[in-house]
Amino acid sequence: MVQSLFDGPIANVAVKIPEIPGIEGLPASVSMRDVSSASSKLFDVLGERALDVAIAGVLIGAGWVISRWLGTTTHRALMRARLEETVVTFLASVTRYAFFITMVVLALSVLGIGLASAVAVFGAIGLAVAFALRGTLSHVAAGVMLIVNRPFKVGDWIEMDGLQGVVKRITLFNTEINTLTNQRVFIPNTKIWENTFLNHTYNETRMVETLVGVGMHEDGKRVREVLLAAALSHPQVLKTPEPLVGPVEMGGYAMTYTVRVWVLTKNYFGVRYGIAETLRAAVLKAGIDLPYPTQVQIHVPQHGAKLKVNSGDIA
Repeated sequence: MVQSLFDGPIANVAVKIPEIPGIEGLPASVSMRDVSSASSKLFDVLGERALDVAIAGVLIGAGWVISRWLGTTTHRALMRARLEETVVTFLASVTRYAFFITMVVLALSVLGIGLASAVAVFGAIGLAVAFALRGTLSHVAAGVMLIVNRPFKVGDWIEMDGLQGVVKRITLFNTEINTLTNQRVFIPNTKIWENTFLNHTYNETRMVETLVGVGMHEDGKRVREVLLAAALSHPQVLKTPEPLVGPVEMGGYAMTYTVRVWVLTKNYFGVRYGIAETLRAAVLKAGIDLPYPTQVQIHVPQHGAKLKVNSGDIA
């Protein structure tokens, strides 16, 4: 109990309270002893509340530190479980903030604020924040939809509006990708969610198409057999589905064949830039003529002469 300043000889001194029009029931006077008792109770209440405020502050501070540690630990544990990185990041964030919010509610209960009151307070604050940051919250909503629906994941190669690259990170606000020239691009989640984009690595397999031109006089059946055997000889070409070889265009001095093969998505670039050399080597080994004219003869009837020029001189 706090020692009152009014204990002593003046304790019994009465203070007359002036009448206030329209208010009845007030005592005519209050003794200094009554004032002393009231002040003592006030100091007691302030002391108790100060302790509660200190405890609430400790709970919130400890909750913030522990929640960060908990989020990091959860992320590491889920990564060791070999879950998808996008899901791991989302679950770790949910775990962190759920624990922190729980600690805040506990701190409010120490201050005498019940759960219903806390929900009302957070609801009012949330409404105000949502109105002030409605544009930013749309990115958050789009980020949640991207994480839940997973149209792409970290490591996928996506393309949108002429921009393409590998996804490096997905947050609640934006998606970060590294372009093929190793530049980091930050794309707002709303722009991705509300527009059409292409995911090159969504499926496990992809098709690689290569065009091969041969001389018009070559036997088509033999050309197809040579090209098919060459395609199957590539170590990264899948046997199922079987490669497809067929003529697609007949030019002035060449017949063009298309060679379509299926590969694992992770081997796409290795086959895309390597199979052309494999096909060329097979065609040359089989003695099939490649349509590259070394000479072009131009006749000039009015002079009755022949003019020979190199093909490189003709645009």
